[in-house]
Amino acid sequence: MISNDLEEEANVIYRNEEVVEIHLFKSTNKMVFREVFVAPRDDAPWLLERPVKAFEDWIEYKKFLFPPSFEIVAEEIEEAYKETGDAGIVSLAISGLFFDLLISSREGGLEKVFEDLFEHPSFFKRLHREFIDHTKEKMKAICKVTKKFDEFFVGCSYSAIPIINPKLYREWEIPFLREITEFAHMFGKPLHLHQHGRVMGIIEDIAEAGVDLLCPLESPPLGDVDLGLVKRRFGDRLALKGNVRTRVLCEGTLGEIEAEVKDCIYKAASGGGFVLGTGDQVHRDTPFENIVFMRELCKRYGSYPISVTSG
Repeated sequence: MISNDLEEEANVIYRNEEVVEIHLFKSTNKMVFREVFVAPRDDAPWLLERPVKAFEDWIEYKKFLFPPSFEIVAEEIEEAYKETGDAGIVSLAISGLFFDLLISSREGGLEKVFEDLFEHPSFFKRLHREFIDHTKEKMKAICKVTKKFDEFFVGCSYSAIPIINPKLYREWEIPFLREITEFAHMFGKPLHLHQHGRVMGIIEDIAEAGVDLLCPLESPPLGDVDLGLVKRRFGDRLALKGNVRTRVLCEGTLGEIEAEVKDCIYKAASGGGFVLGTGDQVHRDTPFENIVFMRELCKRYGSYPISVTSG
């Protein structure tokens, strides 16, 4: 039960080496939405079936996207804050981007979202407004019960270039980022945006929206980031995080990993505002020893004043 009027049920079906998880959503008029995930034991889950089957479904399904109340467990947040101390940051994920919400909900994915968006623009303008307001209400609810965390975090699944184009990103995502960044600052918290993919065509817009920290800064071929160029152009407006190539961390020799880490620090650490990290998620098969080695290299070369040279 997620509210007095909205019910949610889940059935889990085991099939050989994988788990199929089926969610049944019931709305106030007893309309049923079904969402199916496949979750292999040794891989990430993926969607087989999304709940919104036709445009008309959005009207009822949005009640699940924007529930009227929030369950914020302050004790869990504060325990994480206490245990983390100075060894890291406590980041509260408040939302994905707008196209993440649309594409992950709509059967047919991106193509059907585009059809809905262009055939019913006024509806999605209103939905966009509800999305922004709901996210701000969640932020307010969090800060009402605790301030013991370091930052707000916004993720990205589908709203990346070239899945959508820069024009759509500027139309739908930048207004959202601008409002919630301003709202985060009202509570004295920075906003951390995880924007994977190609960002060079939209990074100016992200900086102008007031975003405080941008990651993961993927280099080609997965992204298009030249870390040194980004640091020179935006280092006084954006804190930067990431850029260590995950393939090098997974398959590289210790020497190659060291050269990669040193290069990132050389390009972006001068003057502060850089957090060494990977260019998106660490590959499943990455040796844990390599991750520990990257951490040791960060301590070795990341102490100020920075004197490391490229390579």
